[in-house]
Amino acid sequence: MARFSRTLFLPSFFYLTAAVIGILCLLIALYAQHVLDMAPCAWCVLQRLILLISCCLAVIAFITYQIGLFKTSWLIGFLFVLSTLSGIAAAWHQYTVASAQFSCSLSFADKTITQLGLDQALPQLFGIHAQCIDAKVKLLGIDFALWSLNMFIVLTAGGITALWMYHRQAAR
Repeated sequence: MARFSRTLFLPSFFYLTAAVIGILCLLIALYAQHVLDMAPCAWCVLQRLILLISCCLAVIAFITYQIGLFKTSWLIGFLFVLSTLSGIAAAWHQYTVASAQFSCSLSFADKTITQLGLDQALPQLFGIHAQCIDAKVKLLGIDFALWSLNMFIVLTAGGITALWMYHRQAAR
């Protein structure tokens, strides 16, 4: 019990927290879409995909750390940080560029989601239902893309902290 509780509050704690935050944010986005009728654009949907990938990586990093596969956990944690950095880039692009464009059609986000077939396989989660300029909405007075950007920044900071803590432990 002592080993588990001691390791839970080290790097793996950040991965578990990141997974919980990511799932909560995804649920909020789905609530906004299906209950508040905020139709997502291609960039919104791409960020959902990145968030799901990030959450999966966070859970895998947590599990591998808990079972003692520390180098594997570090590698998965590094991939987690890369995925959240791509989320930052996607959210920033949506806020600064895509939200001013009349159409998201044939954009990187649109091509990615349609070529993967996600819009057809899981339309409730990955369906593109709005153009970028139409999807520019505010939640509590703040642009939805900025909420996403800030969430990815928090997840990236947590992932970097977990990697730093791992290196501190390894140096001992």
